[in-house]
Amino acid sequence: MWPELGEERSSASERHESGFGLRRVKPVESRGPEPPLKLKGSVKIPFSVEELEEAGEEYVIRRAKE
Repeated sequence: MWPELGEERSSASERHESGFGLRRVKPVESRGPEPPLKLKGSVKIPFSVEELEEAGEEYVIRRAKE
């Protein structure tokens, strides 16, 4: 027999004391990930994705010529 969702098996001594093999547990609330700017230590950079991609491409080309 498997425990129902939200229940867990008790130890043998708990079953003996309570007379039951299962006990109720509080369900865990699941939330999605925090927005990036709310994370500790996050910063907003003043560049668009396109500007960063272009700068990266220029850097790679410059390094290849060296």
